[in-house]
Amino acid sequence: MREISKDISEIKWDICIAGGGASGLAAAAEAAMTAEKAGKSLKILVLEKRAKTGSKICASGNGRCNMSNRACPDVDKTLEFFSRLGVLTRSDEEGRIYPYSEEASDVERALRLAAESRGVSISVNTSVTGLEIGKDGFTVTAESLVDGRKEIRFLSADKVLLSAGGKSFPKLGTTGDGYVLARKLGHRVNSPVPVLTAVEVREDISSVAGVREKARISLCDRGRLVFKEYGEVQFTKDSLSGICVFNMSRFLKPEKGKKLSESFERYEIYLDFLPEYTEEHARDFLESQATRGLTKEAALNSVVKEKLARYITEDYPSAKEAAARLKAMKFVPKMPKGWDTAQVTRGGVDLAEIDEVTMESKVVPGLYFAGEVVDYDGPCGGFNLNHAWITGIKAAKAMAGERNVQNSTDKA
Repeated sequence: MREISKDISEIKWDICIAGGGASGLAAAAEAAMTAEKAGKSLKILVLEKRAKTGSKICASGNGRCNMSNRACPDVDKTLEFFSRLGVLTRSDEEGRIYPYSEEASDVERALRLAAESRGVSISVNTSVTGLEIGKDGFTVTAESLVDGRKEIRFLSADKVLLSAGGKSFPKLGTTGDGYVLARKLGHRVNSPVPVLTAVEVREDISSVAGVREKARISLCDRGRLVFKEYGEVQFTKDSLSGICVFNMSRFLKPEKGKKLSESFERYEIYLDFLPEYTEEHARDFLESQATRGLTKEAALNSVVKEKLARYITEDYPSAKEAAARLKAMKFVPKMPKGWDTAQVTRGGVDLAEIDEVTMESKVVPGLYFAGEVVDYDGPCGGFNLNHAWITGIKAAKAMAGERNVQNSTDKA
């Protein structure tokens, strides 16, 4: 990490970026490249609360970094951006895009080096704890950890980008800091909810913990179908998991006025383990198995795993009832798993208060937003990282626009 040559509080920054994650690093790199293309320079500072930048980038995609998806509307812009950074990519049969090396740390390194090589300053172990707007721009309160001691400094910046993330994976530094700062400046923040996570159910499923089974999962809200997807469902001691369950969790919305533990009772989850067959076909198959002298459990051999077969048949003596459960095994969600396991946050700074072309605040001129701090959540498969890159790039281009670049030459 390149050392900052002087105290960051002694410099009037053109751009201060609060958060050195995916969107913050993308913004830093793009702002520096935009200025370089114009033949000018900008004083750009990234403040990162952890000891290194891009912690969630390095953890994404099980360490492989699912950067984007062929189905993302802005995928071409993402690929063009990373091409300029020298990152070669490849995609799999489901459209997910990874760095060719499939090493997430390579993506973080490319972003950081693209910024630092163009003069961007990065201050790690530094949290943004306050943000105020005045006649001469923003005053940023930064709290740093230096030799085990906390130091508070007041920084000056013309423009500020809030890219501090949401609340998912707090151990990686995302604890909702950006929401606090946005609220204090008058922005509306929609309640954060953990999504892309496992879902606890009210039924006792401990006997099938560890089972993985392909199924079509459906979610109904008071009988109305709101989600359906086919994929692998994983059973844990108290939850349903797997990518299709993660995607379903985005449609579980807490009921206002109720405690969280009682907030999802209106929903029903159904698993169809034989989506290619009707219930009648399933019943006929099970009845034909019975004629071979097989037990109820053995009759499900080749259909589902043994533990799941036992769970299906133990309280359902007839082929008709077992077939019905194969086609529509019902669960009532208790709640999504918490922030420690959620991949993404739903909620955040209301997009109605942001210009989505430039990512500039409609409430506070000169304030910009990018990444998970805003109220956006996409499905698994690279959509959320793609959103981080694109919003960071949009904000960077606006913050480092031609007029801003030219004006920067007049500063000391």
